[in-house]
Amino acid sequence: MQLYKKLYDLKNCEEEPLKYIQVIQPYGELLVVDKVSSKLHFYSEGLLKYFTEEALDDLVRKIIEITSNDENVVFINGLPHYILQHQRDNFIVIEIEPKNDKLRRDIDEDNYQKIVLNLTSATTFDSILEFVVEEIKTLLDYDHVMIYEFDDQYNGEVIKEKKEPSRQSLLGLRFPASDIPKQARDLYFKEKIRIIFDSNSDQNQILRHSKSESVEGSINLTGVAIRGVSPIHLEYLRNMGVSASFSVAIIRKDKLWGLIACHSIKPKFITFKARKWLVFLAALLETKIQTNSFYVTEYDKERKKGEFAILKHNLTNSLDLISSLLAEEINILSMVGAAGIYIKSGKISEVKGDIPSIEKMQEMVSWLSLQPDFEIMHLNNSKLVLPPALYDPKIAGFIAAKLSKISNDYIIWTNPEMIEEVTWVENPNKSKVFDEDNQRISPRKSFELWKSLESHRAKVWTLDQIDTAGRIRNEIKEYLYLKYNELQLLNLELTKAYEDLESFSYTVSHDLKAPLRSIDGFAQIIKEDYGHLLDVHGIELIDVISNSVQKMNIFIKDIMSFSKLQNKKIEIAEVDTKQLVESVWIEERSFTGNDQAILTIIDPLPIVYGDHSLIKQIFSNLFSNSLKYTDQGVVPKIILTNYRDDHYVYFQIQDNGIGIPANKAYKVFEVFSRLVNNKEYEGSGIGLSIVKKVVDRHGGTIYVDQNVTEGTKIHFSLPAEQTFKDVVFRKT
Repeated sequence: MQLYKKLYDLKNCEEEPLKYIQVIQPYGELLVVDKVSSKLHFYSEGLLKYFTEEALDDLVRKIIEITSNDENVVFINGLPHYILQHQRDNFIVIEIEPKNDKLRRDIDEDNYQKIVLNLTSATTFDSILEFVVEEIKTLLDYDHVMIYEFDDQYNGEVIKEKKEPSRQSLLGLRFPASDIPKQARDLYFKEKIRIIFDSNSDQNQILRHSKSESVEGSINLTGVAIRGVSPIHLEYLRNMGVSASFSVAIIRKDKLWGLIACHSIKPKFITFKARKWLVFLAALLETKIQTNSFYVTEYDKERKKGEFAILKHNLTNSLDLISSLLAEEINILSMVGAAGIYIKSGKISEVKGDIPSIEKMQEMVSWLSLQPDFEIMHLNNSKLVLPPALYDPKIAGFIAAKLSKISNDYIIWTNPEMIEEVTWVENPNKSKVFDEDNQRISPRKSFELWKSLESHRAKVWTLDQIDTAGRIRNEIKEYLYLKYNELQLLNLELTKAYEDLESFSYTVSHDLKAPLRSIDGFAQIIKEDYGHLLDVHGIELIDVISNSVQKMNIFIKDIMSFSKLQNKKIEIAEVDTKQLVESVWIEERSFTGNDQAILTIIDPLPIVYGDHSLIKQIFSNLFSNSLKYTDQGVVPKIILTNYRDDHYVYFQIQDNGIGIPANKAYKVFEVFSRLVNNKEYEGSGIGLSIVKKVVDRHGGTIYVDQNVTEGTKIHFSLPAEQTFKDVVFRKT
């Protein structure tokens, strides 16, 4: 019997196109008709026992007439059969199965109510699974009823069973993923229930109608209960001593969590009514798994509720994300059942517990950033996916919660690998054997227990632990969103304040300049026209007025410079500090009249990145101060040095001037701060404030060295890498 156009055995069973198998199981029949014309194209060979091809056309018309009147039963050979219809591509696939409702207990509304009440009231994982297997065993009378849970590699473990005494217990045993190939697992998302009537019976061929030669290709039988079974799987069941089986998929968050699996040593058929009941039962079980309601005790719920309240309070009342999460009042490790944790927030990283170094975890962050986008990723056998150089036994299991895709911020909970004894149903490495009689690879024939010691695997994360990690992530995201809104509001307020300040500064400077010009002008007129009438003291008073006006003009100019600096958009470019320093030095020495001043440059001056005009202001103001604040008769001497790291160049400017008292050094960068005698030294007290503002806007630091005993030494830094400017200037 040709099932496919290509031969499949265990060498290529992962490729077997199960939904296109061209046979059906022997308990029912199949018709395939054209969706538009209702013309019959395919039929199952068992129908030829009762109908000719011509009579099959009449059967199709009768079925269409019955189903149009909302009936779903047809008689074949005097026996009632259910009619089930499926639309597939351009066809309507009609299943015909026996109407056999003889169950150990009728399925009615009372059954559904009982199921809902029992599953709703169940408080533990074990009690709910016990109810499910007991209910199925009582109603359907299979020899062996099991609940089968998959791990992250789709190896399955029997976690609950109800069986006849004659059947071997499989509780706690593990089956390799190869027992249920990927394409079979994928089909469970489209057909929740799979029935196998009898592994020992021949399957019926699907035949093409003699008048439908134009129809090509195979029929898609996805979701068709009567769909034939892979001969590989039938052989597997026979080797296991199983004649009939059925399985119902349990799906959690778009992943196959497990199966309800049942075996019978005799052929057994489940009607459409019973299948609906089983799907309903599985759906309720899925709901309980989704909500985790049976994983957590009431005590755990209350404890976790309190921990989340503290976490929320910490996040709300702190600007430090990491300290909020690692606070002593909560145990963020135990909340997720982890041995270690790594947190990255911006440029700051922190680890706690049994975990590799921060450097190793930073490598892991780089790997995570290359993975398809996710919110929560969890593994308990990371060695299978992590690069060999990255893997560490302390991160065999991890849950990674992504906080920010832009800045690559994560929380990573970890668990170390453990050595455990695992009992398999036969050696998983020998699940395939060569059949000498048929000269092909076949499923294993032995199901004897096989034990192994396994490492590289951490304990499995529970659904509650995974959900808790996701909830922590959501709390943090909500906190970050609130902080973002606060910053947006603050930004609007600051923008308005800066606009008001700029308007005020412009108004003040404009309104002050006009009267100052008048004062200076009238003072000069008095001096020129009436100077001969004034004594020496009168002339000195006029000069005092003129000097005060000049000081006021300088003061206004500096205020405007400081105001404009805040709103000036930084134009980022490569700045050659060698050329800049040389030109600034010539200008400042000439402007202050200090032609004898000496500038000594110790180290070659480098390239930095930033706004050329603003960086020029730094050197101009610092050189000006060094030349200005020097004792009379002393030749100003300035020494300029620098060094760099990966991101910044660090400059030091030291002079032999009057110096800054140690107890006043903290005030030098404040606006209008004057630490010298106004009569001896000119200035507005704004110059160093401008310097600090420029350095701040370039992401650098500036401070006065308090360890020097003569003169003043100022340290400041500027960006040294072009790629680093994107981070430094993001806000500008």
